[in-house]
Amino acid sequence: MQPNEAMVARALEFFENSPAYRTLYLSALEFCRERRTESEVIAHIDALRRSASQIRSAGSLVQSLVSVRMLEQTILVDGEIYEGTLKELQSDDDVPEDAKVEIFEDTTDMGARVADRMNDVYSVASLVREHPRWTRGVRAVLEACETPDGVSTNDLEGVLKEAGAWETDERTGLPLVYPSYFTSELERVGALEWNGNTWVTSGKGSAALATGDLEDATA
Repeated sequence: MQPNEAMVARALEFFENSPAYRTLYLSALEFCRERRTESEVIAHIDALRRSASQIRSAGSLVQSLVSVRMLEQTILVDGEIYEGTLKELQSDDDVPEDAKVEIFEDTTDMGARVADRMNDVYSVASLVREHPRWTRGVRAVLEACETPDGVSTNDLEGVLKEAGAWETDERTGLPLVYPSYFTSELERVGALEWNGNTWVTSGKGSAALATGDLEDATA
């Protein structure tokens, strides 16, 4: 059955409710557009872990995507398709202990549609389209954090001031936005990652810097 808009909308809610794992889920869907073994998917997800808040196992993330029908799981037992779930297989006394079990993952039509939508919604380009005034600050934060050690939230205030991206209210003198605005928005679109102490630019953030999407319209 082809997914309709209502089904896609419900699937998007799954991502909205899983901010810590959003980038890992999305990368898994992209990775599985070609058939992959489950061990390949798990290794792929584990290699992408950057945030201290990403504590769930890669296997459980795969099973979550299967449960919401964004990944299709195919199980082979001695070369034959097993009709049950992985959980059922693990307790199936009819399957010999020495049976050869192979598990494959494929992104479904639903998963592909959701991934395409997510790539547009959660992108640095969409962020600066919505808030062009802060393009200079977005670029400054990503450039400063593009180091293995990263930058703390407090130190980003100096980064923004040096880049000319620190604006204050003329009447009160208070900042119009704080560094936390940039870090939260960039984390939301997967361009910035928290390593437990500092902010580090992700591969997605580095790619945005390289594309020219962050040319400052106010310059």
